[in-house]
Amino acid sequence: MRRITKPRTEFAKRMIAARQHAGLTQHQACERLGISQGTISLLERTGESTSMLMSFAKLYGVNPGWLYSGEGGMLPKAEVSRYSHDAEALAAAFDEISDP
Repeated sequence: MRRITKPRTEFAKRMIAARQHAGLTQHQACERLGISQGTISLLERTGESTSMLMSFAKLYGVNPGWLYSGEGGMLPKAEVSRYSHDAEALAAAFDEISDP
């Protein structure tokens, strides 16, 4: 008998991306949040949202608005700014390199 599976929701895809960004397994995330692995697994398959959204966003280090709706960037603005500054410094260093 063939099992019918529902496609992943967009929220579920963001949950996976956020957890991977944090470098955590489902098991590690559920231990830190005090929830079952089944809960995370369900959210990463067919979830639409969660009352623990802010807890997930904080643990994963992502923008809660992005995690909820997909709008805005994945990273909080402070972290984006930090990377933008690093990119500017790197570009400036490359500009200083003279061609032989």
